[in-house]
Amino acid sequence: MTNSAGAYSATFVPSRNATYVASYAGSQTHDAATVSTARTLVQAAVTLRGKASQSNPVTVTGHVAPGKAGKTVAIYLKTASGKKLVAKARLNNKSNFTAHFRLPAGKVRLFATIGATSGNAAGRSGLLVIRVS
Repeated sequence: MTNSAGAYSATFVPSRNATYVASYAGSQTHDAATVSTARTLVQAAVTLRGKASQSNPVTVTGHVAPGKAGKTVAIYLKTASGKKLVAKARLNNKSNFTAHFRLPAGKVRLFATIGATSGNAAGRSGLLVIRVS
């Protein structure tokens, strides 16, 4: 639907990358019209796994979908004031990664991110909670 000025808007929550086109079929008194396309990119899906209780060095693994072989994943420690980069890992040919790094003793919260690519928006994992001894 359009407003009185002919403007329109639509809100989508896409589950995959898509290109949208708005068009008007026309009527007896108005010509048909098609406007330029709009492309949306969904976030890359990032998973982060690790044993709930570990000693240093900590080991975490993960996966990114769709496949992003050769790209780099950043692993962050969630802090009271934000985040702190603790490791980077390169994705293998199956888009999996493994990272080993040291963390302070105690309960820590980690998450992994991948930057935007030509095919997807940036993605972030959920929080992984580990007790480090």
